[in-house]
Amino acid sequence: MASSPFDLMRALARLARRLTEEHTSTLLPDALDLLLTGSGCTYGAIYLLDTKITPMAVRLPQGNERHAEIRQTVTALAEEAMTLLKARVVPDLLHAAPPIPGAAVTALVAQGALSLPIEHGRVAAGAVVLLANDEPALGAERVAFVEAATHAIGLAVHRDRGAELERLRREEMEEANRMAGLGLLTASVAHELRGPVAALQLQLEEQRRLLREAEGSGGDVSPMLLSELHELNADLDTALGRVRNTVEQLARLSRRESQPAELDLAHVVRDALEATRPYLRRRGIQVVEHLDPALGTIGRRDNLGQVLLNLVLNAADACEQVPNGDRTIVVSVGPDADRAVLQVDDSGPGLPANAIRTIFTPFFTTKQRGKGTGLGLKICADVVTAHGGHIEVTNRPQGGASFRVLLPRRAPPSTRPPPSPRRSAPAVRSRILVIDDDPVFLRTVTRGLKEIIVDTALTASEGELLFGRPDYRPDLVLCDLHLPGLNGHDLHARIAARDSDLAARFVFCTGGALSPAEAAYLRESGCPTLFKPLNLDDIREMVSEPAESFNQAQTLARFADPR
Repeated sequence: MASSPFDLMRALARLARRLTEEHTSTLLPDALDLLLTGSGCTYGAIYLLDTKITPMAVRLPQGNERHAEIRQTVTALAEEAMTLLKARVVPDLLHAAPPIPGAAVTALVAQGALSLPIEHGRVAAGAVVLLANDEPALGAERVAFVEAATHAIGLAVHRDRGAELERLRREEMEEANRMAGLGLLTASVAHELRGPVAALQLQLEEQRRLLREAEGSGGDVSPMLLSELHELNADLDTALGRVRNTVEQLARLSRRESQPAELDLAHVVRDALEATRPYLRRRGIQVVEHLDPALGTIGRRDNLGQVLLNLVLNAADACEQVPNGDRTIVVSVGPDADRAVLQVDDSGPGLPANAIRTIFTPFFTTKQRGKGTGLGLKICADVVTAHGGHIEVTNRPQGGASFRVLLPRRAPPSTRPPPSPRRSAPAVRSRILVIDDDPVFLRTVTRGLKEIIVDTALTASEGELLFGRPDYRPDLVLCDLHLPGLNGHDLHARIAARDSDLAARFVFCTGGALSPAEAAYLRESGCPTLFKPLNLDDIREMVSEPAESFNQAQTLARFADPR
């Protein structure tokens, strides 16, 4: 018996009420049953669109050879509704124009069909398709009922997806906070390691000096003992080099640039790849580099490094989707007219054709559920846009995807000037003050610089007490940036407020993990910066420089670059 208009209104109200109280996905089978009952249709299906069109509720003939063709017809009508964002009433499936795939078989169980898009704000979220055995089921009154019900479903889907996006945003924020914590940990570990490494390096230099003295003394020194000492020195040097490289990688990853600067793009890429190469090697992925060594741009090193890491890790995931294939990532840096191009190619399966247009859309991902938030490439695109560039993505003819980051091209940053000829130690002994909270480092510097008077302080307060003496004028102040209590840059600010000449003698010493405020202060102070582990010859050379030249750009360029 056909439903009356009053019955249809009551059914619609009941559906709307339930959709506001429960999650859509659990109600779609009930919604489909209501649509079939209210409209008088026989079969039907409700589809939702996520990364692909998916049937969420299905009522179709089962268990016979007609099932596949009927599903083909219903799916084709759903895809058409979502593509055109338009309802379609088909009174006679056999004479449909344009024809529908599988309609001849479907006509054996249903005379006509009705398809409507589930949408919100002119964006398709899914589709409803119903099959009818008689023409009244496709009349204007029944179609209006189905349209109203479909609109209610669309509102509920939009609401639930908004809640899902909010949940993903919260998870992304939690992940960002976790990564920020990891970055702080990395910076802290790098800073803590630099002190002992610096002391080890200075002790190694001192051990070499003692060996040279023993060999040249003419005394009775066992050749076997000398051989063992040389072997010990070589092993210590190797181990120290490995620790130093690890520390440098940690420091580069954690270093945050507060202002854009001239960058050699190849250096940025090389540093970022060095940190992730062991991880890729464990996954059986080979990285091939083609880096133009003289290609400059303007930007923030940390941001561009993160863009590269994101693209490379995405490429690694793609390579693993081809289990028995070649797993290779090719990273290239080269010019293209007035652009500097960073390109990442992978040997994966490539991107689906419909994904290339939407891959930079927030929350869109081609990865399995739980393996990606769909925000990484969006963030990359935003970073590159902020640098005045853009990202292009294509599928390679030989297989795999290719991401091209195009950035404004600039002249490469000037290279470090050649070191000045080594000067002999001054006739009059110089005096330096070393402020550092590592007593081993202080003892090692004091022992290694015997030709210089070395005063030491473990805190900024101790150093400030020495500066309070009217007759105390060290030739150089080597001050660690991170100290207990008052930090090095705070001490310098106090000294600069009352004695600009003494403040100009400061040389900051740091592990490289700087906050934006600290980095800004170092730039504004004009003082040179040495990065641990230190080289004693650099300190000797700086002591021999005239005090008024300490804050010159050439000195800063020579000593402040951690590479």
